[in-house]
Amino acid sequence: MAVRIVLILALLSVHTPAQVFRSYTSEESLLDKINLTRRRELVKQYRADGSLESESEYHNGRRDGLTREYYSNGKIKAEIYFKNGRENGIARFYYPTGIIQKKITYERGKIEELSIHDKRGRRVSQ
Repeated sequence: MAVRIVLILALLSVHTPAQVFRSYTSEESLLDKINLTRRRELVKQYRADGSLESESEYHNGRRDGLTREYYSNGKIKAEIYFKNGRENGIARFYYPTGIIQKKITYERGKIEELSIHDKRGRRVSQ
């Protein structure tokens, strides 16, 4: 079982040029890659095999912006927008084939609208 090495990111509030922090498993496989730029960061998480699992934008320690999750084959699994740590806007979830599975519209973390699609992309529920 891989062990995560935890990074303490006290530098988030320091005004420094862009920096990249990485965390690794005990077997030296890359787990996380974080690009820091003045309180904004892009966090990338990787699977044990090295494939990208997710990438999320953060601002002042909260998700803010686009989060993407990926299947192990590299195709997009989900695209979710956040504002101040809560889902906000349209989130799309996909089947491994790339066809949309469901679409959710969020307003400040609450579901406003939901549509579910079958594996052919036809809407089956609202």
